[in-house]
Order: sequence, then C-alpha cells, then structure tokens
Amino acid sequence: VSIVETTLPTILRRQPIYHIKCANGQEHDVRHDELFIPKTDALTLDENGVIRSSGSVLSASDHLDIHAIDGLHPEEFTEVWANLNPEKFKLHNLKTHLKDFVLKDDSIVSLVNAYDFFSGAITAASTTGLVRLPDISALTPQISIRDLLLPPPSYPQFLTAKACYTNIASSLAILFKSDEFAEKAPKTRMSLLAIRNQDGIDQQLNHLLRSRIPTLGATDFRPYEVIMELEVKDNMLLLQYITLAKDIDVQLSFSAHPIEDNTLFSRFLHQLMKTNCHSFVSHVFAEFNKFLKQNGSKKRYREESIETVSQHLLDAGAPSVLTSITLQHTGRGLPSARLEHPFSA
Repeated sequence: VSIVETTLPTILRRQPIYHIKCANGQEHDVRHDELFIPKTDALTLDENGVIRSSGSVLSASDHLDIHAIDGLHPEEFTEVWANLNPEKFKLHNLKTHLKDFVLKDDSIVSLVNAYDFFSGAITAASTTGLVRLPDISALTPQISIRDLLLPPPSYPQFLTAKACYTNIASSLAILFKSDEFAEKAPKTRMSLLAIRNQDGIDQQLNHLLRSRIPTLGATDFRPYEVIMELEVKDNMLLLQYITLAKDIDVQLSFSAHPIEDNTLFSRFLHQLMKTNCHSFVSHVFAEFNKFLKQNGSKKRYREESIETVSQHLLDAGAPSVLTSITLQHTGRGLPSARLEHPFSA
C-alpha cells in the first residue's frame, strides 16, 4: 500500500490529503484526520509516503480500519461502531423507553440526567448492549456527539453505522417534539422550538447541551447565584436540603468560570447552623472556620465535604424536618439555641 500526500488550500490552513492505492487496485482519497489503521503502533508512514507494517500486513480487507492516527475518536468507541448496525438494534425498544420521559426542570442536573437516561435507553435497545452515547465529559464546544458516535466516512461500515445513527436520532427527535417532554422546562422548550425539524442528536440534543452547559458553550450560567439558591426553607426536609446541595455541586462541576474554593461548602454549613441540626455540625463548623483563619479562602478544605457531612447527619439521627433557630452565646462552650418560626423566604 502506498500513499501519496497532496495538499488542498483552505482559508485557515493547508489540509493534508492522502491518495490510497491498495494492492487489489482500489484507490481513494482520505484526509489525515480520517486515516484509520488497526493499531497505532503497528504501522508507520515513512517520508516517502509508504506505510511500513510491523507484525502484520495491511491488506485491502483492512481498509485502514478502526483506530485513528490522530483523529477525535477514543479507542473504546471502535466497539460502538462495530455494533452500530440496524440489525443489532431494536428500534421499537428505544421508542418504548423514550415515550414517557420528561424533563424535571431547566437545571443542568436535569439535562445531564436526561443525557444519561438517553444513553442507557440506547444501550438497552442494542442487542449486544454495546451501543451508547459518548460520555458527556468527552464533549467540548468543538467536539459534538456526532463526531464521537458516528465513524468517519473512511470506516468500511460507515453507511451501516450511519443508518443506525439516523434511526436513533429520529427517535430522539420524536421525543423532543412532544409537548410533555419540556413542559416543566420552559427554556428548553423555547430552544427546541427553533430546531424542531433537525437531526435529533447532532442539531437538537447537541444544541441543548451547548445552550445549557457552561463547559460546552452556555453563557448564562452564574455560579455564585446558583450557590445562593442553597437555602433552608420553613419545614424543609433534611433530605431535600441535602439533595439540593448535591445538585448544585453537580451544576458547579460544569462551570466554565473559576469558583473560589469552599464557597458552596461554607454556604452548606452556615445554613445548617441556623437550624435545629446545628449541634450535629457544630464541630465541623468550628474546624472549618479554624482552617479558614489559618489558610484563607484560596486553599481547599479536604477534611470534610457535603457528602461526608450529609452522611453523618443521616447516620446520627439528625432531625428529618429543619426548623429555624437563633444562636445565642452563653459565654462559654458552644452557643445555645432558641427555636423560632418561620424561615424568611
């Protein structure tokens, strides 16, 4: 197999194009980022444009298959491509899984959970259980779901994979068009109205992620405003408060802006210190404040976390319903408490 490199001018840079000549006489052109081979270390491209093989011979049947020299695709996704086949996919099962799914709200957590649900539904509809959406952490403003899920045109079973991809995308598009899907998520509903007749994965789902998740391009996320949403309300269940704190923590993990260390944890503890749970967290609160005095707010507090304090509250039998208190210093030891009602909104 010999390769002749040519270049075609583009606005930004010259794009390498390889002309592939196979032993059986087949020829085709491929960009460098579409050049796929069985194993990266098994083959090299020398200065004369000839592929050198180590331990195996690249034949026409290899079709420069499966693994990118410098492409976008993670190696594990070659397994997905091999099973992205309409004959290995039960489309009616996917439609059944998706039929009654609705967004809980417009939050980042709700959208991330929806994405995970879609991926699980796709896996369940795959007869091999090996087809899934790419991990959301692998996506960037430049790399879309389609970039990772669908193989490049040089992949030998590209048309088969594309047919299966199209079926999956169509099923998601049907869900997105339903009135119930975004009934509780008005921002999402407005976003979908502008792209109702587009590809259910590349245009619609990818658009939703990029419009709502800061690390993927959303610009309307205000992390400190989100932190201030962590507030104990009158007769709030302890489990509700813990869930809210954890959801906000997840949202902050997608922030594109730096957040000062300990900000959410500090808010979490200060709110609890105003409740009938204060005695269960007072020791942590004291140690945390001591840490801040010694280190300032630039160093992350690692002795405790929202997760560990929450588990302590549940294990120690803290009150299940939060009520407001006013702390009064007695002159020695820990402050005493007087019950008050209600919480201010």
